[in-house]
Amino acid sequence: MQEHLGLAGRVALYRLDRDMSDEELVEWFVPVTEWGEDGLYHLVKPAKCSDREKQHRQVLATHNTLTLAGINNILNNLSVPSQGGLNQESGLQPFGQILSVGNGPLNTSATGAGIARNAYDVSGNGFATGSRKVPAAFTIVGFSVTITTNFFAGDAIGTWTNGGLYGAATPFGGVFINATTTAALGSLMTWFPISYVKGSSPYALAYTFTLSN
Repeated sequence: MQEHLGLAGRVALYRLDRDMSDEELVEWFVPVTEWGEDGLYHLVKPAKCSDREKQHRQVLATHNTLTLAGINNILNNLSVPSQGGLNQESGLQPFGQILSVGNGPLNTSATGAGIARNAYDVSGNGFATGSRKVPAAFTIVGFSVTITTNFFAGDAIGTWTNGGLYGAATPFGGVFINATTTAALGSLMTWFPISYVKGSSPYALAYTFTLSN
């Protein structure tokens, strides 16, 4: 039997009542999961914020596109043959170290002229303080992983037009460079369009990838 797997990405933005630390946001917004005997992660304790309340707080949702760098990253990670190969020389690289939002136009070469598969940068990447964030949580349930990022009231104020996840890169002679909050560092793994004006209010951004056949 031949198996065909798909990887779908969805981005959702949720309004928060106040600034929370990453630890507070995780405790309130993120469910607790646990590895089960069937080899999958299962829900152990739901988040304090119910699904109904999350739906009420959602202000928008958009789709995701894997960039060429993201596709290559996944294939490289699948090709590591042994535990000893888990190093930068093997090409194994973290996928989602930084979530970035930008305020730039979408018809630039950096964003693949709106197609985004060949995007290499978020348009307007690093446009404001707090526009590049380290995710607060990575949560696996069943065949899905959700990457939750915490934007404080003072973060990334302005008009959001696009965003994406940055991972580690090896651009120069195999030198391993992690993505950080510095705009110049990291390789763009995913890209999504968005149209939202963020004022001085806090938000949680949930980036969910689901395997399906």
